[in-house]
Amino acid sequence: KRAAIEYAKCLADTAYFTDTYCVIDGPESEGPSTIPFTLWPAQVRVMWALMMHRLVIILKARQLGISWLVCAYALGLCLFRTGRVVLLFSKGQLEANELARRIQAMYDRLPDWLKQQLPRQAKNNTDEKEWANGSRVLSLAATKNAGRTFTASLVIIDEFAFLQWAREVYNAIKPTIDGGGQIILLSTANGEDNLFHELWQMAVNKVNGFHPIFLAWWERPGRTKE
Repeated sequence: KRAAIEYAKCLADTAYFTDTYCVIDGPESEGPSTIPFTLWPAQVRVMWALMMHRLVIILKARQLGISWLVCAYALGLCLFRTGRVVLLFSKGQLEANELARRIQAMYDRLPDWLKQQLPRQAKNNTDEKEWANGSRVLSLAATKNAGRTFTASLVIIDEFAFLQWAREVYNAIKPTIDGGGQIILLSTANGEDNLFHELWQMAVNKVNGFHPIFLAWWERPGRTKE
């Protein structure tokens, strides 16, 4: 009975699933370690925005755990919904594969009793993860024709302001989610001469349909000016 109740809570609220059951890598300065993904208020706010808005753009400071957060969101989507296709992009293939690794790491660290309530994993490659419910995650190189052949449920583009082919990637990917899929663009700032800045300004001015989220350095609890 408890397992059924907890499953229902996770199904209803990805923030609850993340805060209660996801375990992430610990700080690199401490060597190989893991810590519970206990969400800060700002992270809860972002997760709820992801659940409520189809087009999201996030301008963030460094080391706020937002890449881990969107990976947890993607994991929840795959585990609790059927037939979802998640596409991951970053500055390069290695960085995109790192996002996939984080999704896998959080899945591997879930409690065994919860895994028994979830679809079993059917595939676990460096650049592709799949579950028995038909949901899958693919990490792809951010080339000019990236993702064009897919119909995506969710597209995540990390460090979008630093992509070499940002405009071409965006133009190739955007149609893949126009049937009702979701896109999350996130990045630290990289000046004004890039598509991320252009889309951010349009979102702030409410002219392109994107929900803008700004996360400053002080959003991390305990962080001081020093």
